[in-house]
Formats: sequence, C-alpha cells, structure tokens
Amino acid sequence: MRRLFNSLTFQLLLVTIMGTSLVVSSGLIGWQGVIHLSELSADTQAAEDQEVLLLNLAPLVTNAADFPDERDNFDGQIRTLITTFESAQVQLNQDILQAPNDPARLQVISTLDDTNQRWEETRSLLEEFLATSSDSARLGLENEIHQKIINLGVYANRTSEALQAVAERERQAT
Repeated sequence: MRRLFNSLTFQLLLVTIMGTSLVVSSGLIGWQGVIHLSELSADTQAAEDQEVLLLNLAPLVTNAADFPDERDNFDGQIRTLITTFESAQVQLNQDILQAPNDPARLQVISTLDDTNQRWEETRSLLEEFLATSSDSARLGLENEIHQKIINLGVYANRTSEALQAVAERERQAT
C-alpha cells in the first residue's frame, strides 16, 4: 500500500484529479456569476423600460383628455400601460428580494419602495381619470397626472441607476 502512495503514477493521478476539480469548480463559480450578472442586466433593463413606459403614458393622458371621440382607444392603451407597469414592478420587487442583502441592494429596495409609493398615487389619479366621463374633469386631472408622472419618472430613474450600480459593482467583483 505504501508503495502505491509513493508511486509517481499515483501522485500524477492525484494531481490531475485535484487540478480537474479546481478547474470544474472555478468554472461553476464563474458560470453562476455570469448567470447572476445576466439576471441583474435583465432587471436593469426592466427598470429602464419603466421610465420609457412613463414617457409613453403622459401623451396618452393628454390625447384622452383632448380627443373625447377617441377616448375608448386611449383609455384602453392607458389601462394596458398601467398593467404593464405594475407587472414589471412586481417582478423587480421579487427579483431584488431574492438576492442577498447588502447595502447596495438595500438601496435598490429603498428606491423600489419609493417608486411603488409614487406609483400608487399616480395610479389613483389615473383610475379617477379613467372613471370619469366629464371632459372638464379629465382636463382638470390632466395636469396633476402629468406632475405625478414626472415625479414617478424621477423615482423610476433612481431605481434603474441603483440597479446599474449594483451590476457594475458585481461585474467588477467577478
């Protein structure tokens, strides 16, 4: 038995096995890092898409207020954007809460919470806007909705910037 452990063949075999294990485990760790960065990139893109969605929402509100003959069409598009925004927010919240807690991720959670709070205010006005059939009431709500959308856009931008910072930090760490 002692002869086996001292043999050059056994030692080479042992070094090969250890080297292969090291390469495989390094590859797995690297692969997990790539997957994680890919998920962060998707979340960052989703947060940036939220900003674009808000930019599309404002003119729809204006058109719905200014063109009562096409109200149903614009109202339908507004409802679609509301649903899209909310679905993306839910997904972003789920994704970031699954990640490990660290100060940068806590900042993302904070910005998401702020965005969600502003969204509830904006959504409430949008629902009021969609529920009324009065042209004058819609025109009255239009400016207030635009202000809420602008404010919400600032918070949505903060979320995407916080996600970009986390992604950059983790990109540098890998």
